[in-house]
Amino acid sequence: MAHIKAGKLPDSFLMTSGTTPLNLPELLQDKGFDLDTSGLCMAMDLENTAVHDSNVRLLQIMELSDETRLPQWLQIISIALFGCELLTLEQAKGIYRQSNTRFYLALYDGIPVSACMTISEQDIATLEMVATLREYRKRGIATALIQKALSDLKDTTVKVVTLRAEVDGIGVYEKIGFREVCRRTVASCNWEQLFRYSCPCSMDKGAIEQAMRLYRQSSSLAAFVDEMERQRVIGKKIWYEHESGRIFITKRFACECGRDCPQDDCNLAGRCHCDYVKSDGGQIPLSYCRCAAEFYRPMFAPILGDDVIIEPVTTCLSGSELCTFSIRTNDKETTL
Repeated sequence: MAHIKAGKLPDSFLMTSGTTPLNLPELLQDKGFDLDTSGLCMAMDLENTAVHDSNVRLLQIMELSDETRLPQWLQIISIALFGCELLTLEQAKGIYRQSNTRFYLALYDGIPVSACMTISEQDIATLEMVATLREYRKRGIATALIQKALSDLKDTTVKVVTLRAEVDGIGVYEKIGFREVCRRTVASCNWEQLFRYSCPCSMDKGAIEQAMRLYRQSSSLAAFVDEMERQRVIGKKIWYEHESGRIFITKRFACECGRDCPQDDCNLAGRCHCDYVKSDGGQIPLSYCRCAAEFYRPMFAPILGDDVIIEPVTTCLSGSELCTFSIRTNDKETTL
């Protein structure tokens, strides 16, 4: 999970009936992942391809013979399939230049509107990246494009074609001749849940009760924060900034919290609580430490409301000497 938060592993996983351990979807769900089981893994014997005549006027189907139209192919994939530029042009060129890939493009009245590709390995091929711009869907364009790709595969050693189908494409593939092999599960990281529950530290209940008592006794939020600082309830330092209406807390170092970490043999010389640094090291994005920010929620959510916003400002992992977090509500200033 630490590697996912640090951007060193993907934040979504595809699992099929053969994925082990068998309870991996449940394990990921417990760690803050959302599960989508609506898609299918499908396959088809090329000899069983159902041919449908294309009645789409002004439609031109082509295999890309060079890289000239590759930017158009990539634009369709980015917009219609990913919703962002997940694949760069250089990466697409690298895939295109492989000897076992073929890229296809459909033009409607001269406008590139649909794309796909195939990857072949001996007698098996995979149909990938099938995408059609939203305003051109349900016209038979994707069906015609896929049939062109399958027709070309029949001239090779390929006998079976596989694909991964999203729920809105299953009907199209079944019409062509694909059949379900197994259900697939996509586990996607729910970042809000991941950060909220992945901090290894837990707030001391006595400190929470003390903070609530001081809050009830204080005449203003600023006075409450001043008393929190005076009594050293939490953190190395806590202060209130009138201009922004925010509370700021500088977190105690790990070795100041009584953790078993000798000064010369602990995370960032005893500053960081996170065990991830021991196994990886190096500078890590500031966003990684949102889980540490959530450490303060049990104390400040009962005071400022469940919608309280807690964010890292500076952290040891991102190159700072101190870990400082801001706490605020949607209003500029909270009054008692």
